[in-house]
Amino acid sequence: MAKKLDPLTKLKLVYLIELLIFVVLFSVLASLLVAKVILVADWKRYLFSYATLIGGVWIIIDFFWTLKSPKKRVKSSLVDKVALLPGAIGLIAFDIYAFSQNLVHIPEGQPTDIIFNYALAIDFYYLAAVYLFESIYHWYKPVPALMEALEVAEGEPEGKEPKEETPEAVEEKEAPSDEEKPE
Repeated sequence: MAKKLDPLTKLKLVYLIELLIFVVLFSVLASLLVAKVILVADWKRYLFSYATLIGGVWIIIDFFWTLKSPKKRVKSSLVDKVALLPGAIGLIAFDIYAFSQNLVHIPEGQPTDIIFNYALAIDFYYLAAVYLFESIYHWYKPVPALMEALEVAEGEPEGKEPKEETPEAVEEKEAPSDEEKPE
């Protein structure tokens, strides 16, 4: 007879599988880039450079936003935010280098494809490592937003009576009549 899993274990298992899918995806893409099975075309150089510049800046902003906002800190895992910071800083540094050396906007066929292949591969391997770490870490210490979703799915925690939501009567204010208006 199969043992039934409790809802928390089921939720953690689904989250673990989701993270491991990202680990496999990023690892395969990185390996294909290193093996030069996938080459970086011109449109990929543009997309990679602009997207990682914007994404890297957003990761840094999101980190400081999480530190500053108590409401966001309760729902987020600070470990996840910190784990992505080195990758974001590295990508921004590479983008600054690529733009300053005019590696992004060059005529087609120039030999910068290898630089971008390795930069993309390093980024994908780093993301795979981060997601692998997160999958192990969050098995033992679930993400706060995941725990909140579980509580909502299960209803009110035990020991508390469910709150009755009754709509309050809304009193309509009548416009003062001509007799009541102050002069």
